[in-house]
Amino acid sequence: MLVGETNYTNCCQRYGGLGHNCIAHAVSSSDGGIFVTMLLQDGEWILLTQSWDWQNNNLYCHDNIEATSYFKNSPASLKEAVARVLELDGKYIIEKSKKEVENYIQARKKTVEKSLSINKEKELRELQKLQEREVIRLVTTGNGNDDLRLSNYFSSSIQVNQNYFIAGKKSTLSNFQPVNYNSTQVYFNKERIAYTDSKSTQYVIAGSIEDLCLAKIEPLVPIYRDPRRVILEQDKNIHNYTTKKVKDIEKSSFPKDMLTHQDSSQADFFDSNIYLGEDWYLIYEERANNVIYISDLAKVEPSLEDEKGKQNQEIMNVIYNLTQQYDQVEADLKEDTSYLLYLMNKQLHYFEQVGEDISYPFDNPSNKRIVSELEQQQILKNARSIKEKKNPERIMHKVTFRKGRLLSQEKTGKNR
Repeated sequence: MLVGETNYTNCCQRYGGLGHNCIAHAVSSSDGGIFVTMLLQDGEWILLTQSWDWQNNNLYCHDNIEATSYFKNSPASLKEAVARVLELDGKYIIEKSKKEVENYIQARKKTVEKSLSINKEKELRELQKLQEREVIRLVTTGNGNDDLRLSNYFSSSIQVNQNYFIAGKKSTLSNFQPVNYNSTQVYFNKERIAYTDSKSTQYVIAGSIEDLCLAKIEPLVPIYRDPRRVILEQDKNIHNYTTKKVKDIEKSSFPKDMLTHQDSSQADFFDSNIYLGEDWYLIYEERANNVIYISDLAKVEPSLEDEKGKQNQEIMNVIYNLTQQYDQVEADLKEDTSYLLYLMNKQLHYFEQVGEDISYPFDNPSNKRIVSELEQQQILKNARSIKEKKNPERIMHKVTFRKGRLLSQEKTGKNR
């Protein structure tokens, strides 16, 4: 955190400086770090140079070489020694990366081959992709702030925006930039400009640009993951973990003025039934005449992009099962989320509406109006824009429904 301060390299790579985000990336991202060279003299370590390092795909880059005043005033022999250290370390990084990834792949292959999973072949293919993506094949350094004058030691350079054959395809090194943990570009000022010292020219320390892989530009698919779970807890058997997760999901899903559970105690949930998924929940209460009331339904984005479909399927399976168990389901649904899901299933004849669809503003429930069948079709037609606008007027819909024709047919078919 202090390498850029006055007592060290006295550069912009310090807290609050132009290179503030370089330091932030180095300490917060698993693909970032600080590389230093030091001289041991008379039992004392002396800092010579430091670099902000980042990795993207198979590229490992010393973005800059910032030197201390001691190093700048040192003889040429010491500078040549540091250049050779960088070269040896670059070769070591490539060799170590290859060995570690190969060891990981071999261990995972044994596990996958013993697995009874129907996706075994897919998982083995993902391991192959992982090997192509993760082994470091090129180590470079930027020339923007280069106190070592690397051009004196390394003759091979790469123009970042020039086309090269990478993995058999024409591409540029601009595809390989420092990124955050969520694969977004690291920006370094309010104008959202990526300030790096490697943005125009990079010197090759070890490896080859032709050996790079472009696969990591596409979203990564996890090889293994924990199975998604859906649990049901009822009455006084509702645990603290469940109510805490309900509050967390609600807080991430709803605007502040629509939060209802944040101040609730554990006992406030005891008359409820809670279905809890990994990233969603549904709360309902039993009423007379075999009727239930869904008092709340909320979800957040799954941690893995490809689990959105599974999340929706889990929610709908729970509601389908409830319509099979109970004669009617009553619910208050948010227009831009659960209400759209309801309309879609109504249109597909999984649900049959009972009575009127009543809309009202969340903060003024007495201001009611009936929503016609034609209006429902129009809302469904404009579903995308309604989602994007995020329901600024806080419109809710009170509906009652039961299982529709298709669900009844499916149940009859299973009985046969």
